[in-house]
Amino acid sequence: MQMLGQCRSLMNHVQRGMREINRQKNLVEDNLASLRILSQAINQQDAAVEAAARSLQEPTVRYKVGVDPYLNVIVAQNDSLAMTQFGECRVNDKK
Repeated sequence: MQMLGQCRSLMNHVQRGMREINRQKNLVEDNLASLRILSQAINQQDAAVEAAARSLQEPTVRYKVGVDPYLNVIVAQNDSLAMTQFGECRVNDKK
């Protein structure tokens, strides 16, 4: 009888351990999914910053050639700066 009680106690202990392992596994899976989503968002933001920098080149060249007013360069610089600052804020928030 005492052996049966010890076996049940051991079985309950193992079951609790398995439930805890399963809970921890679910937390890891959730964190990995969050990491994947955040990584995609960072990649999209980095692409936007690069695009803003590239978009600055065209108005600058057009201004130098005399096709566009300097206002177009200022607007492109403003857009590029805003995207860059937003990207820096995002990186600083992660630290």
